[in-house]
Amino acid sequence: MLTPTMRGCSRAKSPTFPAVSHMPSLTAGCFAWRKGLECILVSTVLVAAPRREKSRRRVTATLGTDLEDVEQLRQLFGLASSGGAMGKEDFAQLCQSLLHIDLSYRELERIFEIMVFAEGEQLMTEDKFIRTIRNRFFLRGIRRVVQLPSASANLPEGFNLDEDTATNHSGEKGQFVGPYADIRATRDHSFHGCYSAERQRWQDSVIDTVVQRTTEQARPRLVFTCGAMGVGKGYALSWMSNKGIFPLEDIVHIDPDHFKAVMPEWPAYVAHGRLLKDPSLPGTQCHRESCYMQEIALEESLRRLQHIWVDGSLRNAEWFVKVFSDIRERYPAYQIAIFKITAPETAIRARVEKRAQQTGRSVPEETLKESIEAVERSVLTLMPHADFLASIDNASTPTLQYFSAIDRSGSWSRITARFAHTLPGVEAFPEALSPFFLTRLETCPQLRLFHSLQYRVDGATQCQYGELMVRDLAIQVKLSPAIRVTLDPETRRIARIHEEAVSVAFLHPLDTEDLDTSHLTHAESQAVKVGAFGNFCLNDELVALNAVSSSATERQPAMLEFADSIAVSREQAQALHESRWSPVPLEHIKAAGVERFAFLSPLEKLAGRRVSSSSGFVFEMPGKDYAFFPIIASYE
Repeated sequence: MLTPTMRGCSRAKSPTFPAVSHMPSLTAGCFAWRKGLECILVSTVLVAAPRREKSRRRVTATLGTDLEDVEQLRQLFGLASSGGAMGKEDFAQLCQSLLHIDLSYRELERIFEIMVFAEGEQLMTEDKFIRTIRNRFFLRGIRRVVQLPSASANLPEGFNLDEDTATNHSGEKGQFVGPYADIRATRDHSFHGCYSAERQRWQDSVIDTVVQRTTEQARPRLVFTCGAMGVGKGYALSWMSNKGIFPLEDIVHIDPDHFKAVMPEWPAYVAHGRLLKDPSLPGTQCHRESCYMQEIALEESLRRLQHIWVDGSLRNAEWFVKVFSDIRERYPAYQIAIFKITAPETAIRARVEKRAQQTGRSVPEETLKESIEAVERSVLTLMPHADFLASIDNASTPTLQYFSAIDRSGSWSRITARFAHTLPGVEAFPEALSPFFLTRLETCPQLRLFHSLQYRVDGATQCQYGELMVRDLAIQVKLSPAIRVTLDPETRRIARIHEEAVSVAFLHPLDTEDLDTSHLTHAESQAVKVGAFGNFCLNDELVALNAVSSSATERQPAMLEFADSIAVSREQAQALHESRWSPVPLEHIKAAGVERFAFLSPLEKLAGRRVSSSSGFVFEMPGKDYAFFPIIASYE
């Protein structure tokens, strides 16, 4: 699947690398465990200093093949706990260092908090650990890491560092083993190669740590990062995770670089590349196998309906068009997003150089230049095939430049709704209702309700009363029954609905005709003269007030647009409680002879008839039926 053609690399032949007694650790160092464990189990690879060899063997011997056994789970708990209890730090070390789970400390701490702090506890007990590791999907992956056979910590006899891992671990064609055998059978082995049964089992053990995250998602998301090599895609998303924006602990993270880094041969390839003065060698020699593992992990995660993040560059955009189409056909529940990560070229080059010095992963100049130039081209090619696009500037602290939903309906009516009509002016009433413009009051005034906030879902049909404090003015107001807010964040922003609001109600000012508002701002004056939409949080407190006016005072105002009027009979209008009606405050509507109006909730029933699925305003027309104008959109 995600397998762009490898570039050929010519280099001098080196002698076959003999078996060695100890390979370098796959991490920068190992943590000192309170139980005296000085070895690191990294995706089933055990490494220890020579002086601890006997201890290491005793430890591995205790980790048998059946961790459903309570005693063996207790032994695993004992390796990472202190005094019969495990804290956040112990838990994070167990997952990240001992078992090399690809999550940051903050993400692992959040998992601990969910499992322990949420129950009012501070430490994880042995019994809690056993229950958790058996039941939580994420930790089932940890259990499987220990259960599955490990790859040798030594390079096998005859291992050739001038060949890639696919060649060194080649096996018979068509011989697939393990839980992902059916997925392996569908891969392109002319590119990936075929692997020995032992190597397939090692691959499975690593893949298990990646694909285990959470339960099936009814509406799963698939995120592809797009950015140049060295732009900091991993850093940007880790930053988002630490901020709770993009919680990686509940997302399957598929990263071919992670698969490379945990390969037992990686340190030897790095050393060999330095010897040959070819820092690109390690990545090249592990490329085919890491892509193979990436494809298996992605397919398995798709089958499990997990939230997925595929970490890559999307450089081969034409190929990914086919990938996106295939996913939509076989897994239609998925929504696909592209996160474009950008940074200045100077910053990218500096990061590539720093990473090469730290990890041995270098990028040839031609490849780096191509990856920088390919970003915009890839986004333009793939955007019509995605559902969402986010652009993140990663020059320093990640900054969201824009986030947009992509309409792939192919319906011309979407354009018609935006561009093929002219908004009516105030003179068009009563044939049409011109937009109501919304202006947020800079400081939210205090509202004292005489009774608790009433909702339509609670059966409220009358207005309720309160006192609104706007600066030094105490304004008597009445509120329509509140309605729930279920809009997505972008629509909420456009409609000027506060991020904490769970409901809105229309505020009708009372007896303000002779009120002196000369010291108020325009928005404050409109709120007390015309009316406003109040935004309420879960505890019924007013968190924002959006004043209504018939004219725009901003260059890019927020506004409510209305559809054609719907006739409401006199009988139906009279079914509305008298408290719901208020005098018309807008002069152009008064000029049409209209004296009263009311705000209706969505699906409100009048005399047995549901007037509209939308909220809106109903006007008492002179000498004829009433007219209801439903709100159809909020625009900026």
